[in-house]
Amino acid sequence: MTARSVSSVVLPEYDAVLAMTAETTQMQAVLDAAWDHLLPGLDAGGSCTADEELAGRLSCAAVRIPGDDASGTDTTRLVRDGGDAAPKVDAVSIEIADDGWVAVFHAGERRWELPVGKGTWAAGEWKGDPGVPFRSAGGWVSGRFRAELRMIRTPHVIQLVADRGAGTAQLRWREQPLHGCGPGQHSIQPG
Repeated sequence: MTARSVSSVVLPEYDAVLAMTAETTQMQAVLDAAWDHLLPGLDAGGSCTADEELAGRLSCAAVRIPGDDASGTDTTRLVRDGGDAAPKVDAVSIEIADDGWVAVFHAGERRWELPVGKGTWAAGEWKGDPGVPFRSAGGWVSGRFRAELRMIRTPHVIQLVADRGAGTAQLRWREQPLHGCGPGQHSIQPG
């Protein structure tokens, strides 16, 4: 079972709803974990001590930030060489910024930037399509710039790999979305 969306499970016998945003090809494993770990807690009631322990664990929970071994700096314009995400992009360059980098995307004469944090998730907006908010982080690993560009209103992630030595860049979906390859095709506007 696959999930690439917001999912919910209604549990009326517990007076609860489990809501999650998921990009996984192993949705059954996610549901099994919910049944194995969450449901027993709903049956058992709670305590102030258990609530404090949970709050402590959740305060440290975070999405893994891509590493950086400082094996690169910035790039010139790199030619697009593959990947299934953002097909309008024909070139990418990476520029140094105060708190990380800026990925510059080129599509013909158009150009837009997305901040990429170093050791943190940087907020930005994909402007190549209708504005799509992202959180992005990355770094240089073995001479290649690698970043995760996370759409924050959907579960989708674009993986950027820029190879300065080869003069190329790739943009790939971590998991292929169900509806098109451009980020704007997955834009969910609040309202």
